[in-house]
Amino acid sequence: MRKLLFIIPVVSLVLLSCSDRRTLSPEQYIAWAKASQKELIKTKEINGYRFTLKFQPAELLILKNAEGLTSEDALDSMKKIQKGIVNLVMDIGSTDNQQSLLRANLAVEEEYYQRMYYYTTDVQKDLYLVEGKDTLPCVFYHFEQTFNITPVNSMIMEFERKDPNAPYKDIYFIYEDRILNAGIIKFQYKKSFLNNLPKLKIL
Repeated sequence: MRKLLFIIPVVSLVLLSCSDRRTLSPEQYIAWAKASQKELIKTKEINGYRFTLKFQPAELLILKNAEGLTSEDALDSMKKIQKGIVNLVMDIGSTDNQQSLLRANLAVEEEYYQRMYYYTTDVQKDLYLVEGKDTLPCVFYHFEQTFNITPVNSMIMEFERKDPNAPYKDIYFIYEDRILNAGIIKFQYKKSFLNNLPKLKIL
């Protein structure tokens, strides 16, 4: 009987902790994001370049960018705008952390302008997500030019799911590189993680 009495509180504590993790205050959500870096951020090094993909949960993005988020009504309104949107940021730079993708490993200066044109104008068509049988094009894209002040350039991307209410299947981000000789770059986010993202609540 003593063993049973000991087990019950422990199990209850575990279940309570799991439940608490699903709905978090802004401070708790930020702490969760910091503790979940391995699941949110993926990195590959190919041909002298480092590609770092960051999955940004909609509610984390809202929290970071919305000033004066003080009511559930305001939060719900922003959630509706973001519903079904997959937000990703990919940082690209040299593996030695010295140069951004625009300047790294240039053979001739003309390559700088070719890269600038590609990443500001053409690359969007080479970015897509695969979720189950659905191939999702990039519906929004922005390239951040840092003028080599930082050793990376960032691609900010949005993809729209076919069914925003359906549970996630595994999603694969695919980038068909045409300028850095990196080939097809693929990153995976598992459904077990995506379907258990915590919810943000303004407490």
